[in-house]
Amino acid sequence: MSKQVLNLNETRTAKKVNELTSSLVLYSKTQNERISQKTANITVQVLLLNPRYSNILNESISKTEKIFIKDCYEFLFNEKSITSLTFRMQCFFYGRFLNRDAYKNHQKQVLMRNCFNLLEKLKKVWHNPSEDLKEMHNDLVKLILIKEGMDFKDDPSAFEEMKAALNSVFPTSSLSTFVSSSQKTKMAFINEVSSIAAGIRLHAWYSQKAGKFMFDAGTIMKETLPKVCEDLHEEFNCIKEKVERLRNELLCVTEETPSTKETHHNKLMLIALTNYMDIIKYLKESIDEVAVQTYKLDYSFAVQIKELSSNMKVGPFTKADLIYPHYKNLAKTWKQIQLEGHLLSFYTNLFYDVKKFSESLSTVKPIDEIPIKGNCSFEDDGNCTVILPKDVKNFNAITLQYKGFCAFYCSLGILVQSNKEHGIIMYNYLCYGFSSIETLKAFKNNPNKYIKGSMDLMLKIPQLIFTLHTEENFGITVLNAYESEQISPVFVANTSIQTVLHPIEKNIDNTYNWNQWTLRKQALKYVDLLDKRTHSTQTDLSHFRRENYSQVYLPRDSSTQTRKDASTSVTKAELSKLSLGTTTEILS
Repeated sequence: MSKQVLNLNETRTAKKVNELTSSLVLYSKTQNERISQKTANITVQVLLLNPRYSNILNESISKTEKIFIKDCYEFLFNEKSITSLTFRMQCFFYGRFLNRDAYKNHQKQVLMRNCFNLLEKLKKVWHNPSEDLKEMHNDLVKLILIKEGMDFKDDPSAFEEMKAALNSVFPTSSLSTFVSSSQKTKMAFINEVSSIAAGIRLHAWYSQKAGKFMFDAGTIMKETLPKVCEDLHEEFNCIKEKVERLRNELLCVTEETPSTKETHHNKLMLIALTNYMDIIKYLKESIDEVAVQTYKLDYSFAVQIKELSSNMKVGPFTKADLIYPHYKNLAKTWKQIQLEGHLLSFYTNLFYDVKKFSESLSTVKPIDEIPIKGNCSFEDDGNCTVILPKDVKNFNAITLQYKGFCAFYCSLGILVQSNKEHGIIMYNYLCYGFSSIETLKAFKNNPNKYIKGSMDLMLKIPQLIFTLHTEENFGITVLNAYESEQISPVFVANTSIQTVLHPIEKNIDNTYNWNQWTLRKQALKYVDLLDKRTHSTQTDLSHFRRENYSQVYLPRDSSTQTRKDASTSVTKAELSKLSLGTTTEILS
């Protein structure tokens, strides 16, 4: 394992880094540039890897800090540097990108903030409700508009339409009951009424009676989605061609060939374009998922509208318990469609913002000089193992170092995708992939040389640290938080030296019976039960009772039984035989 160059676990170091981060944010504001706290923090950590600034953590000289902050700013906002543009693109994208689940949680938090004041106002105890009923009703309408995502600024009729929908479910005369309810009851009531009122307005909108400026999924599917998908597809193919061309040119460079300015420029450009291609791939997959979900939800919405319309045609007085669930389902589907629309807008804006970095990269001129290599220490455990597909159970799932790029070419600054079928080398409990058998053999002969060469190159080209996801090796904050967990190989044991079953306590089955005669008896018992089970077709004598002499307990003799009466039992009134006979005679 490599030694951490920057140890942020120390209290003194972490405090100093935070101070420098705050200074960089303030300095950027004076230069009319805004950066996030996370971007500033990572920038400070990256520059502290440079040996030039090794003493700044132990010094408190303001002059040295000012020079360091200026260097951080120049490193971050130098438009003529490929390193600066690539690093800023990485920080920009991974600092803003959210996957579906994270974006949903973010939207929930935003919704709670927007609804907080109105909810607190409605939940409070109204001492004189008769004067404020109108204001309360208006607040309830506003809350439903915000909660259901229908508060469009360009929709002037939204308030009146939602008010009419709410009155059909919850008239103003019922506000006095709402005021006297508990907070828990109020919240449940608001959730119930808001979804029903939103469903009523949505049905009216579908019938073209309301909601002129409402969100339209049809426009997204017919216009926005095809255009964005086409732009992403073209951009991805264009960048892929550039990456392959640069990679083929650099593969001609051998290990012994000294690096020239042009070669180093091409390496930096390859790293930048590889990052950009990964970003486009992230966005492409996310937008494709949005497209699939939008088409599904639009179909569900149309089906629900059809079911609602058919149920309303049953009669003029349709029961509320039959129609209200359809309104609630309609509102739920609508909110999901709206979320997909927001996701599409978010990813589209992110794509066009990141595209500007690619345009800036194409205008950068070749570099003037080649940076001096860094000097990174490395610990050698000496364990080097070649892993083939037959050696492990989870070969395809193993996580490779350097994001799956060939470890041999990473030491040269050339990003070439590895091929697992050639084999994997496990060294110091980390797995490395290779693009060919020759590179695997070269790495196996001297793994320290190539690993140390890669780490020295990362100190020279800082953006390579985030490209290959090796932040932990340098003690830097991880930039991409959406990477999958590390999966280690699960080796297949050699059966020739294994016992049948190791005597481990958890492997012992206490209910296991080894006696074959007992097992045979148990099997015969199960067969006998199988023959005696009741079938659906009964015989003629199936309902007959068995003979008394074959019973375990003989039936009771009723002549010897006495009747037991409870103390509270009342004797039944019975007509005497005399009166009954008399009555019979009279009737006859």
